[in-house]
Amino acid sequence: MAIAGIPILDQIPLEDILKTIHQKSGLINRIAEELKISNATFYTLMDKNQEVKTAVEEARRNHIRFLADEDEEHVKLAYASLKSHLQDKDITATIFTLKTKAGYNEKVISDATVTQIFVQSPFEANGQSNPNPT
Repeated sequence: MAIAGIPILDQIPLEDILKTIHQKSGLINRIAEELKISNATFYTLMDKNQEVKTAVEEARRNHIRFLADEDEEHVKLAYASLKSHLQDKDITATIFTLKTKAGYNEKVISDATVTQIFVQSPFEANGQSNPNPT
């Protein structure tokens, strides 16, 4: 008997379909490609078989959680790397931190012979004094 009334799917065991769903993180085009069926056939299967639909939804949720955890780990690594560069007194890391975290900006005035860079803190730009002078 065909799965969900779709004859081609009687050649593919339901267990294989569910395994493929999890392996491909619920991504329809990848699942269909692996099962050698069209996306439309797989969508029809999802509409007619609640177990398959639930498996796709669960696989997608798990994949999103995995990506969020991976992104969080990358951010932690980036902060650790930045901290290490700052401790090594890396000027690029220092400028990056000042610009992105402390709101510092540069004004560049150039002529044919001299380039001057003025670094202005956000406090000076607003006519205030720095509450935490170093």
